[in-house]
Amino acid sequence: MNQFYANWLELARSTAIGRGLSWNPDFDNVTGKVAKTQRWGLNSAVGLPPDREIWMSNFGHLRRDIELLRKVSKCPKTNCEPPELMSEDWREFLQASISHELFIKQNKVSNASAHARAIRTISLCAGQTPPWELRPDDLQQAYNVALLSGASGKLAMNLSMVAKVLFDANHLSEYCPLVTYAKPYESASALAGEERVSRQKLREGNNYNVHAKRSELNERKSAEKLPETAAFWELVRIVFTERPRTFTDRIRFAVIKLQILTGLRIGEVVMIPEHCLRWKDYYAVDGRSAGELGGFSKSLSLRYFALKQGSQTGA
Repeated sequence: MNQFYANWLELARSTAIGRGLSWNPDFDNVTGKVAKTQRWGLNSAVGLPPDREIWMSNFGHLRRDIELLRKVSKCPKTNCEPPELMSEDWREFLQASISHELFIKQNKVSNASAHARAIRTISLCAGQTPPWELRPDDLQQAYNVALLSGASGKLAMNLSMVAKVLFDANHLSEYCPLVTYAKPYESASALAGEERVSRQKLREGNNYNVHAKRSELNERKSAEKLPETAAFWELVRIVFTERPRTFTDRIRFAVIKLQILTGLRIGEVVMIPEHCLRWKDYYAVDGRSAGELGGFSKSLSLRYFALKQGSQTGA
């Protein structure tokens, strides 16, 4: 184990333990399922509402990945039995990556979960080789397994990102840089998968390019996601003037009204707490109401659980 990896692992371990998480949880030696009392609830760990909890709850390799590995490696089932469980070193690496993403980098839970999924694929291809000795051929094999998994190319993108931001950026493997080996084999299926990855990168690049220049003031980023002007005003007319026909309609109308008036995300609207309204009174220095002097006497604010706040965990 090199010193870079040892330092990176120790920082992650101490941080996770300090957050009250179990570093060596008990798990089923057949299925890899972690004991319910010791699994990691990622939303709860960073102070987010646990209504849709994301768990780190399994140290097993996915059956789908095992079948794809046999296909990619062209290894007959009788001669090749990939491990069904992650080795101890890779289990620690999985936990350490989550700890770094959530508590040290303070990234989103979805980022940590995406990295964890990719790490399980890399672990499968590495076998008993520890993370600090991950070889380029194992990384490339894992990348090609990811290329065949799913129709979007997202897993392969995430796997390449793990190689770049975890292994290479922190010098974790003796064989870094590894990201250059996240490339397809010369097979039709692998090249088709790489084409899907390229399309996915193009879509995400357009979506997240906040510095893209606009030639007109009325241009909007990802305008294809927005309704037409006529459709938007028809929606406004419906929710503010029509009478809801059912209880479900009433809930939908209320949600849409809040989104129109506040601009909150749908996830923020549906998680608004019960006692969410806050009134604030304003007074002049002489104690009179600000409204008597031409100002505002009161303001109304809305408490909610904010999403995508970077270093913040709520608002």
